[in-house]
Amino acid sequence: MLFGRLSTSKTGLEQTLNQIMRITQQIHQPLEFGDILDVTVKGIREILGCDRALIYRFLPGDDGVVAEESASPESTPIIGQMIYDPCFQAKWLDLYRQGHISAIEDVETKILESCYKDFLRRLQIAESGKP
Repeated sequence: MLFGRLSTSKTGLEQTLNQIMRITQQIHQPLEFGDILDVTVKGIREILGCDRALIYRFLPGDDGVVAEESASPESTPIIGQMIYDPCFQAKWLDLYRQGHISAIEDVETKILESCYKDFLRRLQIAESGKP
């Protein structure tokens, strides 16, 4: 999915790979764990050109917390926010625990259960300019 969103030109691909290599080199420096997470979300946000990148940490009992975040200045920070969402738990929790990931480019046009769309909107994961 990552490379599908990026330029397929040789130059664009080389730039993306260089960015990934730079992030990888930073992560392998003697950093604290929190610094590694910070470098990761900032780098991913830069590569994808998105408004928000975050690392979600599952907690015992199926709740979770936003462990690290990089967001545009216009976004309301949600780092540290505890998240409980029964809709997410019912359909997505086991898939994520098995290592599956998802990419939703536009919450408004993607076919999703309304409760899951509402959850993503609360986290400000929606098309730019929409609630």
